[in-house]
Amino acid sequence: MAEITIDGNRDEIQIHGDLDELCAQINSGEAAEGYARLQLSNLQRLRECTAFLTVADLSKRWRVSRQMIHLMKNDGRVPYYRIGKFIRFRPDDIEAYEAQVRQKAG
Repeated sequence: MAEITIDGNRDEIQIHGDLDELCAQINSGEAAEGYARLQLSNLQRLRECTAFLTVADLSKRWRVSRQMIHLMKNDGRVPYYRIGKFIRFRPDDIEAYEAQVRQKAG
């Protein structure tokens, strides 16, 4: 079962499980009261927001420090978006960067 955690103090939304499953739970009435507060129109916006990676996400993905991600961003090695005060990375850009820096065996 998909779960969602909303931390209003940190402006953070975490989804545990599949977003499509969460939509299905809301549509079928199986979702808990907290889910019912999320309107389906907001779920599309939520889906778009979760498509971007945060500095923490990228740090975990590459198993490097957050500081290293900021250095790579500031050096222009990794493309990023500034959305207000937040830094976000598009998965497509990150995959292209990973393909670019991939070393061949041998």
